[in-house]
Amino acid sequence: MEKRDGEAAAGAGTGGRWSAPGTFAKAAARSLQRAGFCLGILILSFWLLLCGSFSSFAASAVSFEELNSRGVFLKQKTSNTCTLASITMLMRRTALLLGKSDWESITEERLRPQLWTSQGMYAFGTYHSSKNASSRENYAFTYGYHTFSYDYRRMVSLADNRKILKGLLELHPEGVAVFGCYLKNGRQGTHAILLTDYTDGVFYCADPAAMSYPDSSRAVPFGRIPISQASRVTISNICGYWVLSSPARVEGPKTSCSCSSSYAGTYLCTASDCLLIRAGHGSSFAAIGQIPGGSEITVKEGNGAWAHVTYQGISGYASMSYLKKISLAKPKLKKKSLSLLPGETFRMEVKNWEGPIRWESSDKTVAKVSKKGLVRALSPGDCTIFANLSDKTRLKMSLHVELPEISRKKLVLTEGKSKKLTVQGTLDREVIWSSSRPEVASVTKSGKVRAVMAGTAVIMARVGENELSCSVTVKKADQYVPGEEP
Repeated sequence: MEKRDGEAAAGAGTGGRWSAPGTFAKAAARSLQRAGFCLGILILSFWLLLCGSFSSFAASAVSFEELNSRGVFLKQKTSNTCTLASITMLMRRTALLLGKSDWESITEERLRPQLWTSQGMYAFGTYHSSKNASSRENYAFTYGYHTFSYDYRRMVSLADNRKILKGLLELHPEGVAVFGCYLKNGRQGTHAILLTDYTDGVFYCADPAAMSYPDSSRAVPFGRIPISQASRVTISNICGYWVLSSPARVEGPKTSCSCSSSYAGTYLCTASDCLLIRAGHGSSFAAIGQIPGGSEITVKEGNGAWAHVTYQGISGYASMSYLKKISLAKPKLKKKSLSLLPGETFRMEVKNWEGPIRWESSDKTVAKVSKKGLVRALSPGDCTIFANLSDKTRLKMSLHVELPEISRKKLVLTEGKSKKLTVQGTLDREVIWSSSRPEVASVTKSGKVRAVMAGTAVIMARVGENELSCSVTVKKADQYVPGEEP
């Protein structure tokens, strides 16, 4: 199969040595009682303490693309070392963020002797059973200059998982190593991955499972991928996690780029077979998806060489060499003119446009418009609502705000008589009539007032958020009321 913009290259990081001077620190852990797989789920965290000269490092200016480049990620060496591989990738990303130039020397092989033992991560990482989890309290071990400790908490619902993991990723740009608990052939199984980031409403991860994982119905892509492409692990079945405790926070990468929204629009994929979606601007980044030739896609930004694309829920970057912009009709507003009553709202819409819009009102005392294009009428008058597009196009809509008026504000009637009231300037909106004292003066749905008995009442007409009133005095047949009509 032909895949444009470069084939995905195989391979992982290189070997070498990596060390960080400092002193050891011990940490304690606690466990909460588990009540079975469905009712009690393990949340596991590790604390990596970095001291000495390591603590003096300031976060380097590493870019989002560098932090998620293909060489940072790994595939597990054996079928049961997904936890070890995930922790290794987490430590690599931490070293990158802390400015360590020899981050590539952090490998499974170098971590395994101290970390992957029957008393260490092996016991927790390979067998995530409730028996093993609950039997280890206040357990800590060291590797080199790093001390690991465990703490147990409980995740009980998908909503809780999403909230907890989003919060953790905000605090930990280096990532969060997690494991999911699932049922396979009626028995509990587990798998560990590294959550890398939460972008545009999507959790991304690096899955150390082999490209062709045993008992898996699909290949597991290399590098940063949406969690929907991970093997067996979903947000809802994540039952534990490991996080870095020190430094308390390392500065995350800057995700901004030089791409411009002037490239925004709908494009046709011209690749003869498919176009790869990459994790960054360049063919050296991991392929996280593909766009079949002939497909239409939406481009948010671009720089002439690479574009920010979204296809079937996967957001990434694609080569613009195989994207052709589809000529669309010129942008235009849904309405060119509009009339509203005070208090009414209207959602503005620009057709044939995908880019950003800056909204503006010529008279904010008449009507205001929100950043999302919601117009609210305030007082009677005329103004213009402008849509300023990022390509310098300026569209406008004329707005008239009408204030309803009632035909009479005062009325004197003799018992048994009636009078029809009307409301002008309703813009065909419904008028709802009511009386403060129906026993004195009643009113029909059409606004006909009937004098019932001597006294005073207020007839009200409501049009949208506007309420109008007419004071009614009802007199007896032989009674004179000053100001009444002859």
